Amino acid sequence: MTEAFPNRPTSLADYLEILHRRIWIILIPVVLAPILTYVIASREKPVYSASANVYINLTPALSQALGFFSQTAGDPERYFETEATIARSPGLLASVTKSQHVSPGELASSSVTPSAVANLLTFSVETGDPARAATLVNAYATAFTKFEPAQDARTLRTTQKVLANKIRSARARGAPTAELEAEKSQIDNALLLLRGNKPQVIEPASGAAKVSPQPKHDAMLGLVLGLVIGLGLAFLAEALDKRVRSEREIEDILGLPLLARLPTPPRALRRARELPILVEPRSASAEAVKKLRTNLEFLNLDRETRVIMITSALEQEGKSTTIASLAVALARSGRRVALVDLDLRKPYLHRFFQISQVPGVIDVISGRHKLATALKPIVLPGYDRRSSRLGSPTRARSDASSLLAVLPAGPLGPDPAFLVGGAKMTALLEQLKNDWDFVLVDAPPLPAVDDGLALSASVDGVLVVTRSGLVPRQMLQEMSRLLDSSPAEVLGFVLTGLNRSEAYGYGYGYGTDYRGSRGNDGAQVIQAPTQDGEDRPRRAWSQR
Repeated sequence: MTEAFPNRPTSLADYLEILHRRIWIILIPVVLAPILTYVIASREKPVYSASANVYINLTPALSQALGFFSQTAGDPERYFETEATIARSPGLLASVTKSQHVSPGELASSSVTPSAVANLLTFSVETGDPARAATLVNAYATAFTKFEPAQDARTLRTTQKVLANKIRSARARGAPTAELEAEKSQIDNALLLLRGNKPQVIEPASGAAKVSPQPKHDAMLGLVLGLVIGLGLAFLAEALDKRVRSEREIEDILGLPLLARLPTPPRALRRARELPILVEPRSASAEAVKKLRTNLEFLNLDRETRVIMITSALEQEGKSTTIASLAVALARSGRRVALVDLDLRKPYLHRFFQISQVPGVIDVISGRHKLATALKPIVLPGYDRRSSRLGSPTRARSDASSLLAVLPAGPLGPDPAFLVGGAKMTALLEQLKNDWDFVLVDAPPLPAVDDGLALSASVDGVLVVTRSGLVPRQMLQEMSRLLDSSPAEVLGFVLTGLNRSEAYGYGYGYGTDYRGSRGNDGAQVIQAPTQDGEDRPRRAWSQR
């Protein structure tokens, strides 16, 4: 989007449009990720965690006995971090594993954490056996309460022995021993304090809690991860997708006004090769075609654009459906319309009106048939009581009885570009222009072959059909370049391939589907053109 609109910032509506367009890319990881994480977590072996709390005196026994200030005691956070580090010392872990007859790996997942609100160290051990976890953590905490005091006691006893030797040596020399005896007294007091000031297990583990697996918790994390992945994939796909989707972008590239937004016909109609405006003349799809007809007539108020060619950038953009529907709409408004199929490589119009492809344009140009013979008049609306199909076209008995006539392609020749670009084709279109109010020409895609560009010299105006989300941006830019070189006036573009909400917005949805409807007496309700050009039922609905 930023590539097409470098001067317009991306809005929230643009992002929401991307999310709506890429909803399936987002939903797949959002659905699969939690399911997979739940299944994987459910198959894991259970792990249990047990915890024990050990109380630590903030002032060490040595500081109290010897009367000096401890820097670590003055910084509680640093002091308890030091104690936690001592608790993880290899010597202490080795003593626990030896006393409990366990391998060092069983304590690999253990942890010692200082409390943030109390003078406590929390010891935790995780194993696959809940009873074993409680036993190990209690043994670990108990071993810690003895580990540091034992080290301090050894240090004090060593100092005590050194002082005792110094006192005996001083007495033997007759030297004063008061200072040495005072030091020894402090050491003796430290040993006494050490016994009552050592860490204590104040909350031993009485059991163990299951910490993993947690399928529900993991599934929620998988949901969040899937959403992140889905959004990333959606925006990545959007960045890699070079197709044009926004009508503003199409207007920017083509430099043409938007004449109408046409929804995709229902699948059943597409399979039956039927036009919604014929089968469902009161539907919202038919209303969109009528809007195109109205906009086209407004454009034609100050110009004589009567021979109109319709083209597209690619196949499957709906140009044949659009021009056939437009022809029906114009005919029902009282205009006399000749519909010419000049897509001589892949003709399709004859299928909509259930007529033969021959004789056609090729036969008229080659002189095998006259125009009056090849031109097949269509009465709209028609009613075939054998099939009970509303709005199906029927052949008229005479040319004067029809407002719509179709000139099919005829037998396909080897060089369509030569045929459509010749003087005979120009003369044929001029003859049709003299006899009919509008001549609508179905041409092949403009960038694909030379037929359309050659044909544009023989028409008054060009109408472009483009399908949302189908045409690559580069192809649409090539289409714009070809339109600039066309001698005919380009009227605007029609956007197809939209869903109902995109095509109609707020103002539509009032159309009623009269297909197959009947009055109280069982008679078929059909549509007929009226003098004001609007379609109305021949029989009014009965009030209930």
